[in-house]
Formats: sequence, structure tokens, C-alpha cells
Amino acid sequence: MEDRTGKLWLATIDKVVIKYDGTSFTQVSVDEGLSGHEVHSMLEDKAGTLWFGTNDGLCKYDEKVFTHFNSSLGFSEGNYSSILEDKTGNIWVGIYGGGLNRFDGKSVTHYTTEQGLSQNDGFCLLQDNNNLWIGTSNHGLNKYDGRSFIQFENLPKNIGVWSMLKDSKRNVWFGTSKGLYKYDGNNFICNRMVRIN
Repeated sequence: MEDRTGKLWLATIDKVVIKYDGTSFTQVSVDEGLSGHEVHSMLEDKAGTLWFGTNDGLCKYDEKVFTHFNSSLGFSEGNYSSILEDKTGNIWVGIYGGGLNRFDGKSVTHYTTEQGLSQNDGFCLLQDNNNLWIGTSNHGLNKYDGRSFIQFENLPKNIGVWSMLKDSKRNVWFGTSKGLYKYDGNNFICNRMVRIN
């Protein structure tokens, strides 16, 4: 991830985050205040604060102090696989095995299969207008409109949705365990992949 000052932040699962300022590399680890040994996701919010999703909770970093958010503060347990800031400034966290958490700066709201998610994880997240798309590791795609979750039954069963992107024509693209899909606002279109040797 590149932050607003041009620094590159590289997540690893080998106990460190690497920061590159254009000249030198610096390692940031639990010794400096990172909350977990494995970093699965990163975000720079609108205020320029960095967020790291780890195997041991969520960590906020303002380039001086680390603040930890974990189950002792009401967050779900698990690997924090995705982070997103929505248009109103809420921080959403997809947690493998722990569903979806929304943090408004003061309190945490939990969303799981009990509230309508197809699986208790949010492997990847994307905001499109007022909707939040949630890709799961192997139980398809969900969309949250602020009131309820919609599960898309017209995708293959047991599909993992691992990445999402909205293009300039307002199509949403999904990298999945069963190929590349495009959603044009009405239909899902499977794009056949051609292997390049």
C-alpha cells in the first residue's frame, strides 16, 4: 500500500510490516507495537491514520503510537483479512471465522450468519455507492445495503470471492476460485480465462 506521503507499506506473514520511504527500508513488528505477528490487511483512512489487520486483532498507527483493538474491546477473534473505511468514516473489518465488524470510533457492531452473512468471514470488502460488498472465502458473495444482507444465488455454489474492483464504467469485477466475474448492475458475466504459456 502507498500512503499519502509516498511511503510504501508491505505486509508480510513473517512477523513484520516493511516500510519503504524511497531511500531505506524499516521493519515494524510487535517489538515496535504491532498487535500481531501476521499482517493480513492494511488501510490508510481519510485522516491519514494507518490500520493493520493482524492474526491478533486490529491495530491503528499514527506514525507515533500503536493502538490495539481486539476481543477485549468487543471485536471478534480471528484473522483480520480485510479492512475498509466507508463514506461516513466507519471502519469495517472482515474477520476469518469472526464475521464482519463495524467500528464507528466508539463501539463495535457484529455481523455474522445470524444477521444474514453467507459465511462468518469477510475475505474482501468493497464499497459501491451505499452498498458494501463482502466476498467470502468459499460461500460466495454478499451485499449489505445498510439494512440487510443479500446473497447472490446465481453464482456457482461454494465459490470463494477473493478480490473485488470497481471500474470507471461502474462495473464490479470479482476474482474468484472459479474464474473472473463481472457484475454490470443487473447480471453476472463469467469471463473465460485464457492460459498464457
